[in-house]
Amino acid sequence: MTVSAGSTVANGSASVAVSRVLNRLEGVKQTAPAQWSARCPAHDDRSASLSIGQGDDGRALLCCHAGCSFGLILAATGLTGSEVAPPKTERKSTSSKGRIVAEYAYRDANGKLIFQALRKQLEDGRKTFLQRQPDGGGGWTWNAKGCAVVPYRLPELLADPEPTAFVVEGEKDVESLVKLGLVATCNAGGAGKWKPEHAKYLRGRRVVVLPDNDEAGRNHRDCVVHSLRGVAESVRVVELPGLPEKGDVSDWLAGGGTREALLELVEAAEPINLEALSEPKQSKAGESDAIANAVEVVTTDAEGVESKITAYLTMPEIRSELKAATDDWPRRVGSSLFVHDPTHGVAWLDNSHATFGWLASQRRVRWFTGREAVTQAQLHAELERTAPSYDAVENVPHFPPMPRHYYTVASPNAGDGSALRKLVDRFTPSTDIDRDLIAALFATTFWGGRPGTRPAFVLTSDAGRGAGKTTLAEMVGLLAGGLLAFEPGEDIERIKQRLLSPVATGKRVALIDNVKRARFSWGELEALITTPVLSGKQLYVGEAQRPNTLTWIVTINGVSLSADMAQRAVIIKLDRAEYSSTWKEETASYIEHNRTALMADVRGLLESEPWALNQASRWGAWEEAVLCRLPEPGEAQRVILERQAACDADGDEGELIDEYVAEQLRALGYLSTAIVRIPNRILAKWFIEATGEHMKTQAVTRRINQMATEGQIRTLKPDPSRANGRCFIYTPKGADPLTQNTMNDLENRLEHPTRQHS
Repeated sequence: MTVSAGSTVANGSASVAVSRVLNRLEGVKQTAPAQWSARCPAHDDRSASLSIGQGDDGRALLCCHAGCSFGLILAATGLTGSEVAPPKTERKSTSSKGRIVAEYAYRDANGKLIFQALRKQLEDGRKTFLQRQPDGGGGWTWNAKGCAVVPYRLPELLADPEPTAFVVEGEKDVESLVKLGLVATCNAGGAGKWKPEHAKYLRGRRVVVLPDNDEAGRNHRDCVVHSLRGVAESVRVVELPGLPEKGDVSDWLAGGGTREALLELVEAAEPINLEALSEPKQSKAGESDAIANAVEVVTTDAEGVESKITAYLTMPEIRSELKAATDDWPRRVGSSLFVHDPTHGVAWLDNSHATFGWLASQRRVRWFTGREAVTQAQLHAELERTAPSYDAVENVPHFPPMPRHYYTVASPNAGDGSALRKLVDRFTPSTDIDRDLIAALFATTFWGGRPGTRPAFVLTSDAGRGAGKTTLAEMVGLLAGGLLAFEPGEDIERIKQRLLSPVATGKRVALIDNVKRARFSWGELEALITTPVLSGKQLYVGEAQRPNTLTWIVTINGVSLSADMAQRAVIIKLDRAEYSSTWKEETASYIEHNRTALMADVRGLLESEPWALNQASRWGAWEEAVLCRLPEPGEAQRVILERQAACDADGDEGELIDEYVAEQLRALGYLSTAIVRIPNRILAKWFIEATGEHMKTQAVTRRINQMATEGQIRTLKPDPSRANGRCFIYTPKGADPLTQNTMNDLENRLEHPTRQHS
């Protein structure tokens, strides 16, 4: 796709010939009437060494102040003599324009000189960069055309056994790092000139990329990182703190940076998940790299007068161009767009402004307005509909990886378990089985099993407060990519809304903390634990869903659970311990500094040889994948089942509801043997008051109906007649439905509680 030149062409100050020349150059700036500067295409120009003037005949006059000949410039641009001409006094020698201040030799693996990169100080104080190669006769050919592509200091790179190698943007930076005793390299020509041929010499290395602090440096960083997929053992990117605009590692060292500080930054940087990265789009020579919704076509009429016509692109054409330019980014979860780069992580593009802000960071964007033009909002909406789709974005790995999940980090190799054991030892499990179950809790958050097959974990202590229950839950969340905390009884629709937000999709731990009820039961939460897909309303978006890979954690003292909740729970008991005032911070620090080793240990646990169980529970998939990897899975299963049975309080709940309803009716003046019709909404209110659960009326009535059918509630039955609306009939012990009338005045007594009733 071609687009028009910049403002220097559009302002009409250039002839047609000069306009064509300017269209083929980069970094064009107008310096005076009919005069411009640009980067010379015949050498690696970083300082706009090329001057362009307009001759009397309308042709462009070209002069490179770094010494490139007119012929080299002509060859590099593909221009003809009808469009350009040399200045009247073109200098033939490169040596008279200034002095060479640095020479950097590029050699092959055997040490033979291939070419040199030179830094030259010009007479006007500017600097420029040149390349030259031996001409075979003792002189130089002033270019590197035809030379083998090798990184700087290749012989030293190959000879040094140190596995870590730094990649920087220029030879000066390489020398700065070599002085510190580090292995470093770069490519010739600076930013934008890195090729796959450079990457192959870093095979098996632990590569650290130190980008310059400007857009060119960041683009160069991404090019280097992408080229190392399948080549390097690992790749880290370190953004040096405090760099000025266009600053580099040499500036950072000159400002007080040290070898020790640099290595600490490297250690703190996470390895990049190379497999998750897309290939960068390389623009072809002579092609525009702009993303646009139109092209400008220059036409010439019969009299030789040129004019521009704007041709708008269709949506399929724009999508095709965008796909080719960005390797089909952005991607989406549902209709929420996201992008991922190795330095800034995942960003969600909530609107067209965010989408085009990201596009502008990738390519030049030229967007035209017009009646037939595709708008930015329309393209954003089309991407929300057609971009490559994933079920979730994951900031930590699963073992094994889950299909249609986008992982931002690489999976570590399996570890030996030592780091995970040290983490578990920081807590105070009541028994050895509890110690194993804590390890299973950490492992469950990384298990790549089917959605909806993870049990909840209930953390409790017979000693009450101070056992570290909440801290354990928070540390599980810290290792597993994040935690979402909810209040006991929080509105279930609000919970779903939070779980379905784009930011929450990468978080795997949901915490219900510090439950204070004598009995914990929450029917809607129980359903959330086992549903394969979480569905609901996403804020400002509408209907949304995510796979249910959550691990729910509940902290409570004195466990008493409904039957459904007990069957869904693995109960872990902790003892009280004398923790130091810095214990929590030290535990979090241990996780941050050993994150990779801990994930490796979890992988090692999940991939270890499993033991066999005699029988499976409703959590058979989890037991086979996680529980069977523990030292004593059979004993762990026995403890889990015993604790589930011991905390099942559904029978007690039925008696609680019977007694609470009887108390309410007595307070309203009913006889102890009165048969009373109770509307559903009133009974739901009493149920919530009795149990402490927050449920909707419909959910309560289903629950009471089920409990009545199972014999847990003895006094309440659904009213088969709808003449009085949806109701339950309260029939206490000693009442005779055959001889007694059912009383229908409950609502009246509630409205007038002090009135005497007969």
